[in-house]
Amino acid sequence: MFKVPSSFDEMGNMQISTAPRFLGIVSEGRKEASDSAVISAGKPMQLVGEQGPVKIVSEQWAAVGVVEPAARVRKLLDTVNSQLGAK
Repeated sequence: MFKVPSSFDEMGNMQISTAPRFLGIVSEGRKEASDSAVISAGKPMQLVGEQGPVKIVSEQWAAVGVVEPAARVRKLLDTVNSQLGAK
């Protein structure tokens, strides 16, 4: 997980104001079971192809996860390495 201080200029270009900061590694998280339809003007969006209409969906990710702080990353990597080496 990184913190990237940024903004957009009047032309839509991303401006990064300072160097990105490493915050940690997401070690646990969950993905929601269903996809959500992309809605525009109150209706689900579709693309029409050779096989007929296809609904456009967006995966939904939970906003809650476990982040191992940057200060503990070395210990986390050593633990993973020892567990993989034991197999």
